[in-house]
Amino acid sequence: MPIENATFTASLNKTQTSDGRPEFFFKMKNASQLFYLDNTTYTYEGQRRCREMNCDVFISNRNDFHLEGYGTFNSTFEYYFLANDWTAVNNVGYSTQQSTSVPIRLDITAESWVGYTASYNIYNFDQEHPALSSFDITTCFNPDQRMDFRIDFPDTYDDGTYKYKKVFMEKIILLITQLTKISPIRVQKTSFTMMPDNSFFIGTLLEVPPPTVFYRRIPGVYMQFANDKALTTDDEYGCASQCNQNADFVCNSFDYCPGTKTCTLSKTHTEDGKLTDSSGQCDHFARTVNNPSLLITLAQAWQILRDIVIHGSFKIPMTLDAGAQKTYTASAITNNVLRSDTRQTSSSSFMDQFRAQINKAIPGYDDLILTGMAIDDCAAACINQEEWVCNSFEFHFDSGWCVLSKLHPDEMPNIIQNQQFVDLYIRKYSAAFNQIPGTTVLSSSDAIYQNIFSSDECAKLCTDYDGFNCKSFDFCDDISTCFLGKTHYYDVPKANIQTDPMCSHYSLKYLYDFQKYSRKVIQNLDDRIIAGVSVDQCAKLCVDEETFSCASFDYCGNVTECRLSTAAMKGVGQVTLEQQDWCDVYTRQTFPDGTPYVANAQKYYNLPKQDTSKKYTAGAMAGLAFAMLIIGVLLAGGILFGYMKYNAKAGDDMKIEFKNREETNS
Repeated sequence: MPIENATFTASLNKTQTSDGRPEFFFKMKNASQLFYLDNTTYTYEGQRRCREMNCDVFISNRNDFHLEGYGTFNSTFEYYFLANDWTAVNNVGYSTQQSTSVPIRLDITAESWVGYTASYNIYNFDQEHPALSSFDITTCFNPDQRMDFRIDFPDTYDDGTYKYKKVFMEKIILLITQLTKISPIRVQKTSFTMMPDNSFFIGTLLEVPPPTVFYRRIPGVYMQFANDKALTTDDEYGCASQCNQNADFVCNSFDYCPGTKTCTLSKTHTEDGKLTDSSGQCDHFARTVNNPSLLITLAQAWQILRDIVIHGSFKIPMTLDAGAQKTYTASAITNNVLRSDTRQTSSSSFMDQFRAQINKAIPGYDDLILTGMAIDDCAAACINQEEWVCNSFEFHFDSGWCVLSKLHPDEMPNIIQNQQFVDLYIRKYSAAFNQIPGTTVLSSSDAIYQNIFSSDECAKLCTDYDGFNCKSFDFCDDISTCFLGKTHYYDVPKANIQTDPMCSHYSLKYLYDFQKYSRKVIQNLDDRIIAGVSVDQCAKLCVDEETFSCASFDYCGNVTECRLSTAAMKGVGQVTLEQQDWCDVYTRQTFPDGTPYVANAQKYYNLPKQDTSKKYTAGAMAGLAFAMLIIGVLLAGGILFGYMKYNAKAGDDMKIEFKNREETNS
């Protein structure tokens, strides 16, 4: 699109626009402004063919398109939109294909003295708005500047309401922002879980950002003769807070002089034409948003939200199937959730592989009970269970009991029961995959599922799929679509890898082809040693090894050392594991296609396979016969020569013989 150097910029040194006006104030353009669709002068010119498609053409003559180094000039914009009798199908997986307002091309022609023309072809235009959960800024805030919370909605939920899960969550976020008067970006890491008799929303509230983020610093200058209020503050942050909270007038800029701690507030925007003057002791701060307002702090927002829920006023109206209207009322709110600092785990890497259901349990499915454990130790015990696959665990906060189970609760969700002081942790299917955010690989996949609302649901489809051995999947949150694939991310052609900020690619971890034996090593059987790699990279190196059949590897985390080996664990007495505190043994269980691993299998290692049905080929037999014939001739000639020489010695009358006289006399 026509985004040129003068279209918009965040340069701190820019002091005027392309048409010469003083300019210090910047704002993000909306979609219509960015694509030059905010002008009312467009006229319909009829239909034309563009890229083999029927298009409606609209033309606008305008003078608000600028180029660096030029003054004002006229230009013509020709927009091509897909005709209504054509349908856009580039959004694979989108449930309702829309054919209106799909831009195809923009042609720009400036006046002849400018000599500028440009054509912008538009491909894969996305109709959907990005999901609210796509922008995570929680890492910009310290733990004491954010609060995790949960809101419960007890009611009956069935398949008819489950399909509206995404709409339900967006309405909750919108209501929170309306009631607390905070920006939607301050409601982060949202999730919504539905069960037959209850649902709950989990999110993170963020503190007010630092006051100076609403201003752009212009160092070493100050506003000339435009100060409406003067006061003293300790630093620029205090001055910015005074500007934000000023009730006497709308404060649009301020100057701060650290030497004298002077803070002067002004009604005037710098872009209004009040140029600054240089000063080595003061800095000027210009507001970068249009309408300043008093910002609600985290504590204030939490108190407002809590009061509304307790009073039964937090209500979500929903329109369900056949136009049925139903209102869901929140019954409880708490900030004592798993990801809160009050129940923070010491090892998030283990806990990230589970999703929690608060105050839930599954009685009667206790395959192993451990006592006196912390919650993250319980998660580690489930992951490291070697004798069987642990799919879930319960943690009893009052007693410290850790109950491991083979059952995956998704298979029998109706047996989950309420139980105080017990949380149920369900192993994520997506934990077996590596995520590559903003990337799509499988847009042409034959296995596509719609109305999939989480990456874990998509991972479960991949895990259970029997049409082919699923090794990866794409999940696009904005269109709620799941694409299954046969190939690992690292094995696909680079041309198939595309950027899509609303999608993520997930590839099965190579590590899941191996069985782990914790704190063990296979001594003196290392065929190849690689240092400085992760355990996942080590697993990939073992799978990709071509010079020998890699059956296992040791990984020592203290030195990040990977030791590949041909030693297999399946033969009784073949290898012996020895204790080692810093290392783990991983033995191979499956081939890349999912079949059970067999050491030295010919078909996976490109090794020459001997054909026992024929010892020699016809050519080899002919060569061997000829060689034996030559050897026979040479051997016969040698024997004949020796025989004749012997006979010649016996019949020679002229032979002279010398003898030692002393030997003769004696």
